[in-house]
Amino acid sequence: MNFCGLLPMPPELHPFLDPLPIPRVHPPAVIDPDGTRNYTLTLRRGARKIHQELPAETPFWGYEGLYPGPTIETPRQSKVVVTFVNALPAPASGADPRTQWPFFIPPDLGTGMHYFVPERPWTVVHLHGSPNRPDSDGWTDNAYFPGDSATHYYPAQENASLLWYHDHANMITRLNVYAGLAGLYVVRDPAVEGPQQLPVNNEFELPLTAAAACSASNSSMSTSSAWVAAPP
Repeated sequence: MNFCGLLPMPPELHPFLDPLPIPRVHPPAVIDPDGTRNYTLTLRRGARKIHQELPAETPFWGYEGLYPGPTIETPRQSKVVVTFVNALPAPASGADPRTQWPFFIPPDLGTGMHYFVPERPWTVVHLHGSPNRPDSDGWTDNAYFPGDSATHYYPAQENASLLWYHDHANMITRLNVYAGLAGLYVVRDPAVEGPQQLPVNNEFELPLTAAAACSASNSSMSTSSAWVAAPP
């Protein structure tokens, strides 16, 4: 499969020229008397220079307009409530809905395998690795359009861990996550981190998210028709 074959590629980029971007920790809006932490995350279009040798900023979708999204950090014993607000821009009136994503989407292949393209940005969030209730687990068909929101109720966790939250919309998860809809969820437990002398919230703790992406010569993300038409 040719993953990066649709748009002209830039010259070879030299590694390790840019500082490692560290996602910021998103503060809770309210902490209830029982310790429940309440958050709001808004999905927005954003752009930033992802490599100093690229000519322009790369457009993306992000939670709070950031790529990767902000980190949610919570004590292991705390419940968490997150309201996700879809404020992603819709295509212009009468425009091809493929133009909604911040990268080029090719026409349907001539193989009869037409991929699903919603009329507007359609999203739902899944907290990966958490024992969530069914109504807060990001069921793929519970996705919603711009102007709508969903509130998810996450339980206290069993262990200190590094989880991640990401888009989970039916048929287009690969496109929405590639566009940037992903972030980290850190579960803290001093009873574990302390005795092991783990670095916590200092310069030695580096939250890492690895992703494969291709950049076109105009700094936008690039895709291939085979990958876009692949199953979600």
